[in-house]
Amino acid sequence: MVYSILGGISKCKKKMKNITCSQVLRMRETRWTTPSNGCFKMNVDVVFNEQTRAIGICAIIRKNKGKVMAMLSEKLDGLLSLKHAKAKATGISLLWARDISLNLQSLESDAMVLVQALNNGMGCLSKFRNLLLDIISLFSLFLGIKVKHIFHEANEAAHRLAKLAL
Repeated sequence: MVYSILGGISKCKKKMKNITCSQVLRMRETRWTTPSNGCFKMNVDVVFNEQTRAIGICAIIRKNKGKVMAMLSEKLDGLLSLKHAKAKATGISLLWARDISLNLQSLESDAMVLVQALNNGMGCLSKFRNLLLDIISLFSLFLGIKVKHIFHEANEAAHRLAKLAL
């Protein structure tokens, strides 16, 4: 069971007598979880190769019970910052999902800055903001899509496939 830090230390002490609070702070959901019945979930990730100045991107779309419906693995030339690369990969992946006519209900990424910006609005004026606006406009193609942050360990399949793109 995963407990949130937001519950506070006192809640932690009451619920878990044999586990220290510092252990609870290190706990996190590290496994991929299946989408709801009949729904499609997309996981997106990127990998860098600084020597070749390339970025590998990957998107995996799965249905309930984890059945893979489609995969995208692509190499992009050039280096971007991590947040720009993850935003660009998300935009490319959404366009691809539209092109293969799969109606996504869920998008997961281990890029917390990106997920927070997409869910809470954008406070910055930069190239990153333009990428966010592009992604948000693509959301209109997928009715009710939800964006969720996951930890890197739960995004391992997408990460491995992004490596293969390089």
